[in-house]
Amino acid sequence: MQYPQLFAAIEKVRMSMVSSDALRSFIVIGIGASLLLLFFKDKISAKVLCIVLTVVIVGDLYMVDKRYINSDSFLPRQLAQGDPFPLTQADRQILADTTMNYRVMNIPQFGEAAPSYHHKMIGGYHAAKLTRYQDMIDRHLIKFQGGDVSEADMNVLNMLNARYLVMSDDEVYVNPDALGNAWFVDRVMYVDGADAEMAALDTINPAVTAVSDAKFRDILGANVPVKQPGDTIFETTYAPNRLTYHAQSGKGGVAVFSEVYFPWGWKAWIDGEPADIARVDYLLRAMRIPAGTHEIKMEFDPESLHVTSSLAYVSIIIIYIAVVAAVLLGIMGLSRRKEDDES
Repeated sequence: MQYPQLFAAIEKVRMSMVSSDALRSFIVIGIGASLLLLFFKDKISAKVLCIVLTVVIVGDLYMVDKRYINSDSFLPRQLAQGDPFPLTQADRQILADTTMNYRVMNIPQFGEAAPSYHHKMIGGYHAAKLTRYQDMIDRHLIKFQGGDVSEADMNVLNMLNARYLVMSDDEVYVNPDALGNAWFVDRVMYVDGADAEMAALDTINPAVTAVSDAKFRDILGANVPVKQPGDTIFETTYAPNRLTYHAQSGKGGVAVFSEVYFPWGWKAWIDGEPADIARVDYLLRAMRIPAGTHEIKMEFDPESLHVTSSLAYVSIIIIYIAVVAAVLLGIMGLSRRKEDDES
């Protein structure tokens, strides 16, 4: 392994980038300071000052932006119109299913991003996975690529709503046991800690039993009504930041949602009234649903986003005020200087 040499090379490249950026920034600041000095000494006019500063700023932005979007970022029209991810026979078979929001597991390409172009995938690639999801991959999902697949592994796949398993470009397995977008359970088993949650997945059937950390007992309740004939819950609309469901139950109960639990930002409402979301099955969301017919909405709306947006708007307003004030002060200064020259 040549890790020391690799790290040294990376450090050298990064230092070169920092040095060039620092030098360019110093030059821009120097030019700006020189122009302002010349202006206040009446060597150049305000018009020349504005024009030269505009050219310098736009030139600096152009040089930085070319790092991210340049001529290599564009393709000729005939190439851009091609299909970068052509459909396979397996893709066509899956896309013939137009029902809402099922998932697909591509076993040969489990860790690759390309299959997500056509389907909602289990797997794929992201540089920053949630730790709990990575735990589920390491404990259960990775076995589908060549390990000894157990009933518990299939149960995990079912609770993740994997309706299709791609074996090759031409072969698809239809999973009849996928649990769908949401379902009612008959029982919630409470345990202490993450290790106990994960271990319980080896023994439970997630279609009828959910396992949850004991800290969610106050949300889900100690006693769960057994699912009645005719009790249903299903997804009605889907967007990455907004989900809605329709629920019908005789006695109410606990519904499990095949969506990853994330404690920050996701909010829920039942018929417009705020409701709490709990975590079950180590990874998924759950809610206590009252008896009767109800509409459930989940939305990603973190408070931090509103705070940062407000700060951004305030900052923009302050910048505009400062620019207007600077222009007005400059005009006033020029007027006074003109009056002094005339007098």
